Amino acid sequence: MSKGGEITFSECRRLLDPIPDSTLSRLLQRLVHHRLLASGQKGYQLGPRIETWRQLLGCESSFDEMASLRHCIHSLAAEVRESTGFIALIDDHIEVIDSVSWRDSIRIVAPGEPFMFQADHAGVLAIFERLPAPRTETLIRSQFSEIPDPAEYHRCREQFRVEHPSSDLPLFLDRSRSRPGVSRYAIPALWRGQPAALFLCLPTARIQGREELLASALIRHVRAVP
Repeated sequence: MSKGGEITFSECRRLLDPIPDSTLSRLLQRLVHHRLLASGQKGYQLGPRIETWRQLLGCESSFDEMASLRHCIHSLAAEVRESTGFIALIDDHIEVIDSVSWRDSIRIVAPGEPFMFQADHAGVLAIFERLPAPRTETLIRSQFSEIPDPAEYHRCREQFRVEHPSSDLPLFLDRSRSRPGVSRYAIPALWRGQPAALFLCLPTARIQGREELLASALIRHVRAVP
């Protein structure tokens, strides 16, 4: 897309396939909000904040990263046939970067939906695993936290921690208290240099006998995160 040129919604969808229309719409709206894109007569054109080709290439790189991440998440979900999500710590809160709710599995939180710090969520524990203790305690006491105190976090961290010989960092397998019968299996990751987590969300009853299969799939796919 050159300065003054336009790209349509359909062209964006084809470039980023596979991506749901709702996810693409939110992404484009965010770029328009930050003036990286502007609405044109037939689609979208470069916004006023794109001043140099260097910025443009950075924007294209972001699209490539999102497309690669989405492929990784879909591949993991298709392999284990369970819902999959990817979250990251952005400033002082967690954002859902992308997710897919697998048919016949648990509905998973979608990008743009609120995500609080919860001690019994494996994804949160995986993110905290990459943080120094003082930073973790600050986040536990923040407005985005539902963790009553650091002691509760430490109890859940020890209870849900899973060591695996193929991973340098521990995985976490929880049993949700707010959603009985639901579990999350997560592994620490990085997203643009920030702590993140790749996780599965599935019925607790479907874990028994699949622990190694699920762990191995998480470990392999987290290595494909851009």
